[in-house]
Amino acid sequence: MSLDDAAQMLALSNANLKEQLQRQKELTKKLELDKLQTEKQIELLLTKKSQNKLEQIERKRVNELKLRQAERALEEQKSRGRTEEELLRQSSKEREKKFLAEINSQFQEIEASLRRQLSDTIDSYQRSITKLKKFGSYNHNADVPKKVEQYNDELRQNPVSYTHLRAHETGRN
Repeated sequence: MSLDDAAQMLALSNANLKEQLQRQKELTKKLELDKLQTEKQIELLLTKKSQNKLEQIERKRVNELKLRQAERALEEQKSRGRTEEELLRQSSKEREKKFLAEINSQFQEIEASLRRQLSDTIDSYQRSITKLKKFGSYNHNADVPKKVEQYNDELRQNPVSYTHLRAHETGRN
């Protein structure tokens, strides 16, 4: 092998290394963007959870207004001659059935929505971690995995009964 051949091989090798280094830099940038996107998705998930809580508070307020309206209707019916005990029993049972059905429905909707969002976020995050691990820039101590694990643990807890939820509302937990 001549000196010129060796110089050409060295130049080709050097060019290949530069090209590989450039590709690695591009992949690292892409992975960093994926990480930022995942963090934004987690932030969005937290925002949606807060919005769901506000919606629950608004529904509770609406239910209280409905209860007041039902009480007014009860007074009107009472003035028409029906006994108070009959009205209270009937009204109370109807309100309780409606309230239980509404709470159960809302709970199921919120739980399903959160499970879907969390599953999507976790999948995206795991893909990003796999990519980051592949290129050696994954940080196990980052806040993002802790948040994802925390919400995953919350969603995996067993559901509680309506009585348990009601106890929290009335302060008897």
